[in-house]
Amino acid sequence: MLDLWPILVDLGLVILTWLVQLVIYPGFEFYSSINLQKWHSIYTKRITIIVLPLMFAQLIFHTLETVNDPNICNIVNEFLVISMWVITFIWAVPLHKQLDSKINLTKSITQLNLVHTFRTIGWTIIFIITLFTK
Repeated sequence: MLDLWPILVDLGLVILTWLVQLVIYPGFEFYSSINLQKWHSIYTKRITIIVLPLMFAQLIFHTLETVNDPNICNIVNEFLVISMWVITFIWAVPLHKQLDSKINLTKSITQLNLVHTFRTIGWTIIFIITLFTK
């Protein structure tokens, strides 16, 4: 049962990231600036309640797996998990803050979509590796 948890956490993140990639972020373009401002601050608080625990769980599971069994798949996954943290907190979070601050909304949305594409690819690869190595 313990091996199932990393798969479930990675599955949760991959489903969430594809939902954000295909539905949520593209939907931002259909809001007026005022409505986007109102919704975005609510959205970021709510999505953080879902994403942050999953990201912490993923980091813990993959770190433990890498320490206990430092094979190439675990090392690659650990690198990708850390990369997801870096991309999220170095690029995505500041872009969300720009949206909250009304700084060049169109450019911020475009950049957020691009940054999130890298997260979508990363979390998808993590899930595939985890799925086929458990």
